[in-house]
Amino acid sequence: MINIEKRDKINIVTFKTDTINALITDEIRDQIIKIFEASNSKVIIDYTKSKSISFDVIELINDFEQNALTKNIQVEKIIDPTQSFK
Repeated sequence: MINIEKRDKINIVTFKTDTINALITDEIRDQIIKIFEASNSKVIIDYTKSKSISFDVIELINDFEQNALTKNIQVEKIIDPTQSFK
């Protein structure tokens, strides 16, 4: 469901499904916790392969993004403007 590619101090997160819903929130949380353990890095979250993203997942990632500021982690999100956020 989630793929993480590491390039130096950059982690690239992509999703392998076109629908990201609350059912996979725990899996996403577990993977993202690992990414955000490293300070002074960059995380790119690529949503472009997903057509629909649940509000629970967006909220989860936004929470991690806020906490990233305290660890000097830069977060970039790539979103397709045609995506649906529910």
